[in-house]
Amino acid sequence: VSRERPLLFSNSTFIFEAVGEVLILPIVLGVYALVLPRAMVGQALAFVTTAPWIGPAILGVLVLMTNLTTVSSTSISREGRLFGLSLAIPVAGRTQVKAKLALHLALYGPAFLLDCAIAIVVFKLAPVALVYFVPAGLAFQVVGFSAGMFLDLKRPMLKWTHPQQAMKNNTNALGAMGGTAAMIAVVGGPAALAIANGVPPFLVGCAVAVAAVVLAAVLLPRLLAVADRQYAGGLEMPG
Repeated sequence: VSRERPLLFSNSTFIFEAVGEVLILPIVLGVYALVLPRAMVGQALAFVTTAPWIGPAILGVLVLMTNLTTVSSTSISREGRLFGLSLAIPVAGRTQVKAKLALHLALYGPAFLLDCAIAIVVFKLAPVALVYFVPAGLAFQVVGFSAGMFLDLKRPMLKWTHPQQAMKNNTNALGAMGGTAAMIAVVGGPAALAIANGVPPFLVGCAVAVAAVVLAAVLLPRLLAVADRQYAGGLEMPG
């Protein structure tokens, strides 16, 4: 982690992208509060806060916002030509990827918890929603990281002339965002149907949390196995 942190904060482009993604919900809410008429905001909140599905719906929004990130899907790409050092040092691929996961959770775990606190205050959610918000949100962080990291392990963009290319112009980032949206749809679709058929939203939220934990438990070991193979010879520095 001590090596990953300086890599991420070594360039203003990387810092701007990471900080913007971490603070996306407060930024969006702040913009809406400034732009929209106060009466309209009040009416919208009155409608949303009384909806029975508000808890699972807000969870879906928070998971989507904290997973639409380019940090994990460009983690190797950001190293550029320095990635040769990562291949040369006698440290297993899974160990290096675990460090990247630790940095990801250190950034987006607190961001998700902050978003949860904001949601409870703004949308008047019952604090009991945290029973499924916290495990689901953190597990989905691992799932989203795994999807983005897998893409960057398979085809990192190591040859770039400007740091912006490593993040904004990296197709891995787009692929990871698409995977995140698909993940939300696959889990959220059945959840929405269950609520529509009368299943209590709290039970649906708990079921989503269980599904997220299972997904994380299945995907992470497979990602680490891929990391070992790629670092042991599957990846090469470009000429």
